[in-house]
Amino acid sequence: MSLTGWWPGLTKYARCSRSESRPFVPTDEPVHLAVLLQMPPARQLSPRVVASCVVVLVVVLAMVLGLTESNFVDSGNPFFDTSAAKGPGGSSSADAGKQHRSPAPSAPPSTVPSKEGSTPGSTSPPPMESTPQGTPTTVLHYTFDSSAVTTYTDIASRLTLHEQTAQGATLTAVPHGSGFAVGFPAPCPTYGAPECPRAVLTSEPAPWLNPGARDIRYGASILLAADATTKGENILQKGLSTTGESQFKLQVDGYTGQPSCVMVGINSHDIHVALSSRTVADGAWHQLSCFRTADVLAILMDGQTVGSVLIPATLAINNDRPLEIGGNGSGPGNDQFNGQLDDVFVQILG
Repeated sequence: MSLTGWWPGLTKYARCSRSESRPFVPTDEPVHLAVLLQMPPARQLSPRVVASCVVVLVVVLAMVLGLTESNFVDSGNPFFDTSAAKGPGGSSSADAGKQHRSPAPSAPPSTVPSKEGSTPGSTSPPPMESTPQGTPTTVLHYTFDSSAVTTYTDIASRLTLHEQTAQGATLTAVPHGSGFAVGFPAPCPTYGAPECPRAVLTSEPAPWLNPGARDIRYGASILLAADATTKGENILQKGLSTTGESQFKLQVDGYTGQPSCVMVGINSHDIHVALSSRTVADGAWHQLSCFRTADVLAILMDGQTVGSVLIPATLAINNDRPLEIGGNGSGPGNDQFNGQLDDVFVQILG
């Protein structure tokens, strides 16, 4: 390794004189390590000459072996201790201005089971993270696995649903997966007319099912034919949107069959709608889920987010209304659902 040009004047001390009486003549001739190492032992060397030789050897060895801190740090040597070079907080100067992000924690798996074979190719979507643990404190889950379609109780026996019908409508038990689903009346030729058959499932008033401003997750698995869409079909709801008493709802409104999640806060007439970009009216089973987390309301179809909307973070839902499945009561214009549904669930987080 040549030292010429690296340090002007370094070669001045490259040749260590054997004695002080022998004059030293500077040279620009390159000096090689091998030359230095093959030199005979010095005789009667002065301390100044000895010190010069030592300095030259140390510098040359350092250059040859690359024993510098920058080489270790730049190469990521795991054995080099850079703690002394780190500033406050343990970050080194090389890290200044960089932003380090930890991997996003994975959401816990859904606690709402689905019937085996009920929705091929889909998975139950995980709840959005909102609380430190994200653990549901209130859970309802209806499987409808009974041939008796007049009364249903959730799997924890917390809230019973009763059948309400009008104009000769009936609910039917439809085989689905390893159990049953509930079939609702077919569409009426004149939407909302008094003579239209109507059938819903409704509970007693359930104020304990109010999420307030907490995060909530709710949904159902549904099957809706392409020719069974109407102006409005309610899948599940609690509360009303026009009275200021607050509401959360899952619906399929419009003939295109696009589902949506709805929320209205207390003493508010602002209706927040997260509309799906995809239709659900294709004659196949789909799992629909609504998520409210802080200031976002989102709708998922078969585990994929298909729509979302911003809502006030302070939006609160508190009402004395029952939980209603398949429509808003049994009166005319009840937004009757006209398909099949299963695995209705409500989870309040936090």
